[in-house]
Amino acid sequence: INLYLSQLQLQYNNIQDKLGITNVTYINSTKSENLNVFNKEKSLITIISPERFFSEKFTKSLHDMSSKVGFIVIDEAHCLSEWGHDFRTSYLCLSHNLGRFLPSETFLMALTGTASHRVFEDIDCEFQNFKKKKTKAIFADNMRRDNLTIFIQKTNEKYKKLIDNISPTLLGINKDKTLIFTKKKRANSDNTTDSACITLTETIKNDEL
Repeated sequence: INLYLSQLQLQYNNIQDKLGITNVTYINSTKSENLNVFNKEKSLITIISPERFFSEKFTKSLHDMSSKVGFIVIDEAHCLSEWGHDFRTSYLCLSHNLGRFLPSETFLMALTGTASHRVFEDIDCEFQNFKKKKTKAIFADNMRRDNLTIFIQKTNEKYKKLIDNISPTLLGINKDKTLIFTKKKRANSDNTTDSACITLTETIKNDEL
């Protein structure tokens, strides 16, 4: 069970290319035809989003095959906790939905790279709702992320400094990745759904900043 469409596709490709497992499929709103592969038991691994549990077709198939589902893996499991309250409410229903369609003896694993002790406790509580017993094992690795860098720069020319820092990435000059947080709407817009995330690439190309 995975959160993002891009991750579903990435994991699908990695399982085939890196592990050599070809009988794998994923089901979402754009790949609903893959449900037939699942129904015919031709998939060793089936990757889905948590919203599939609200699909009548999928849940019927899962109910019919419940005895043949041996292992459930929940990725981005921190969404079972506080992360999911406003972000993906389908995660908050996940343990309940698993209990509706699968026996409690089904093996269950949760994976996350973002979990405090409190989040661990929330995940454990959700697990117990489904398994009806305490979690057998929790494995925690080092939370240090050497590939991430956070820095704060003070400048009187904030827009120029911003563009100087991110333009090589946006223009494809280097292979760095940039994450930009913005307000929910533009300051000069009356439309509450209007994003503040303007097309920076086009702005830089046109020298508008």
